[in-house]
Amino acid sequence: MKKYVTVILSVLFCMLAALAGCGEPPQNNAAVPDGISVSGMKTAFVYGERFSSAGLKVTVSLSDGTKRTAVSGEYTVDSSAYDATAEGDYSIVVTYKERELKTSYTVTVSKTQASGGESEDKDEEDQKKIDLWIIAGQSNAAGYSNLTQAVAGESYSYRELLAGLDARNASGYNVKYYGTTDVDYLSSMPEITMQNKVGMGLGRTADFIGPELGMANVLAEHTSKAETGILKFACGGSFLCDIGCEAEYPTQKQYGNWTSPSIRAMAKENGLTIHANNGLCYDRLLEVIEQGVRLLLADGYSVSVKGYIWMQGEADAGNAPGTDPAVWANRYEAYLKLFIGDLRAAVAEITQDEQAKTRPFVIGKINPSGDYGNFEEKVRTAEDRVAASLANVYTVESSDLLIKDGGTVLGSDAWHFNARDMFTLGQRFAAKALEALAL
Repeated sequence: MKKYVTVILSVLFCMLAALAGCGEPPQNNAAVPDGISVSGMKTAFVYGERFSSAGLKVTVSLSDGTKRTAVSGEYTVDSSAYDATAEGDYSIVVTYKERELKTSYTVTVSKTQASGGESEDKDEEDQKKIDLWIIAGQSNAAGYSNLTQAVAGESYSYRELLAGLDARNASGYNVKYYGTTDVDYLSSMPEITMQNKVGMGLGRTADFIGPELGMANVLAEHTSKAETGILKFACGGSFLCDIGCEAEYPTQKQYGNWTSPSIRAMAKENGLTIHANNGLCYDRLLEVIEQGVRLLLADGYSVSVKGYIWMQGEADAGNAPGTDPAVWANRYEAYLKLFIGDLRAAVAEITQDEQAKTRPFVIGKINPSGDYGNFEEKVRTAEDRVAASLANVYTVESSDLLIKDGGTVLGSDAWHFNARDMFTLGQRFAAKALEALAL
């Protein structure tokens, strides 16, 4: 009997301890969003002006006291109350979709007329304008072409060679730049500053370049009333098509991948595993675009997206684990089509520039001489097929820019172009895009 009494008393004691908060300490849960705030948006509109949320920055407060910037796909903007045909104040509602967190801000529509009936609006010809170009992809977009490498058979480096080709490669072209590279999933996006010039050293470190340098060389010569800017986010070794291979290929988790919302939806329908980092590169690209555009708008610019540059696919040309080693390369065509549509639509929403949905999209065909795997030609063919099937999509050839010639490495290493060839590739990107724009 005493034994049963002891057991009962023990149970009662545990219940009372739990009620009193004296039991085992609660487990720490992962931080969750518990509030949002907005900043950077336009709040004053002229009578008849279409509503725009361009420049809007949504900050998410987390339960552990930290904050982060939301990307466009994570929230909605409800401007249904806005009426451009009536003066007044209107409430714009922003909703963070994951937890239905809401906030709102007020915009004002007013008629601003100078004496004599002339509009006080700034003359369109006097507005600061900037044409934007977007670069994305893996390491040959990020910039792994080494400036310190000695030119084959010469005593000087590629840095010296490029400075001799055009002094602006060292001093900088009058092209604005906003971007970063190689941010893994454990790291927050770094603080990025808008740079007023594009020169050498905007790759993975100050000793490397990507396609932005050659692009700036061509774009700086293009006569336009607008200034020019480049926005870039890229990650070395990042995939487009490796959904479902996380367990066998864990390095995919380092940077996530480029799967856009439509790709993730298709993969889910096909029963593939969608882990938390799928699409991380895509989302971070949008974050760079959003923040870059916000800074330009705050500085008084009117932005216009002119084109997209995509240098990726080397990873997807490799051997996939499992029964079908070509599965990544075989998916590439379908996935890239979805990616292009999603990116164009997202950028149009961010910039409030409808023409961004149809601007030239230039694909750099992966190099057939790099050490990528067994399926380079499958990916290269897929890139050509995408260009042939989508409006205003083009490919640029790289096969003559040899990374390896037999057993001799001509590039910075066995996977990346040397700096002279990367400069040439960037020139080709810009020339093709300008040709497509008929500019």
